[in-house]
Amino acid sequence: MSSIKWIFFFIPITFLGCQPSSSSVIPDQSGCNTPFDPSRDYFPVQIQPEEAEGFSVTYHRNYKLVKVIRAWPGTSKTFTYVLKVCGAPMPKVSSDAVVTIPVQKMITTSTTQLPGLQQLGVLEKWVGHAGKSFITLPTLVAKAQTVAEVGSQELDTEKILGLKPDLVMGYAMGAPTDIHHKLRPLPISVVLNGEFAESSPLARTEWIKFMALFFNKEAQANLVFNGLKQRYRALQEMHELGPKPVVFTGSYFNGNWYVAGSNSFMSHLIRDAGATYAIQDTAATLTLDFEGVLGRTKNATHWIGTVPFKDEAAIRQTDGRFVMLPSARKGAYFAYDGRFFEAAVLEPDVILRDLRAIFYPDQTKGYRIQYFKGLQ
Repeated sequence: MSSIKWIFFFIPITFLGCQPSSSSVIPDQSGCNTPFDPSRDYFPVQIQPEEAEGFSVTYHRNYKLVKVIRAWPGTSKTFTYVLKVCGAPMPKVSSDAVVTIPVQKMITTSTTQLPGLQQLGVLEKWVGHAGKSFITLPTLVAKAQTVAEVGSQELDTEKILGLKPDLVMGYAMGAPTDIHHKLRPLPISVVLNGEFAESSPLARTEWIKFMALFFNKEAQANLVFNGLKQRYRALQEMHELGPKPVVFTGSYFNGNWYVAGSNSFMSHLIRDAGATYAIQDTAATLTLDFEGVLGRTKNATHWIGTVPFKDEAAIRQTDGRFVMLPSARKGAYFAYDGRFFEAAVLEPDVILRDLRAIFYPDQTKGYRIQYFKGLQ
């Protein structure tokens, strides 16, 4: 994953691919641990998305038909994947990739995919990752020592082939440089994960169900998601603890200020935490100069940025004009901890608690903020 994540809130640089479907209807028993039983319903426990809008699944006796409806923001292209039991006949369905399940060897390309594997209890299936240096969670760092690096800015296709993965999980930006153009000729099943295209925190969290589909871990995914949803809703429904703060996001970068729009992941979190988001007139990410930011955020009481400044002096040294922002001070400025981009997808309830502690410090004394760093 690249440093662009500090600007676009989970909008990653990607590795993905698609693969043509086969028309074979003859079961292939080679490599199957157990014989295929055509009379068996292999999926007694199922999932259906409740909050997420970017994927769907239809169950059949021995295969799942999975559609990624929105692989990246703004796309109208749908990707279709067949997930079939080992040894089962190939369904006559046009698809972008066919995956034999349960997956035994998986390569990942985003740190946001890793907590899901951990929660589902399938980290032992993780054999390769693109950009291991971006992994920050201690348990995952330790596990990553046994996982192959398959490239950061550029995928190492020879390594990928050598690992013989059942699945490469990627994600896309809809750009001509998306890596699926490179992986398409290879005999590898590549699936797009569109979690980052969801704007609602719970919708992103629900993509753990998508991950579960490849390991037949639906029961575990339902359990994890239902618990998270219950905790998140309970926090969201708490009464406001005082006057509503006004919050804006983003940081100055190469002469521009990138500010998330009113329908962004962070704007949802800020509102759910009991504050008012400063940008309300556009859903799109804004690119502003300093004067534009000053005009839009003059009433903001809090600033959630991406740069972990040490203190107020460090902010002023970066740009003296920051003193004009009421939120550029201790107790009002907070930056994302590096782990935020790795773990927040599956800990939205913790993020919500953090934000409430930031916005209402007098009412949340004793709480230790986990994913944000303030000024000293």
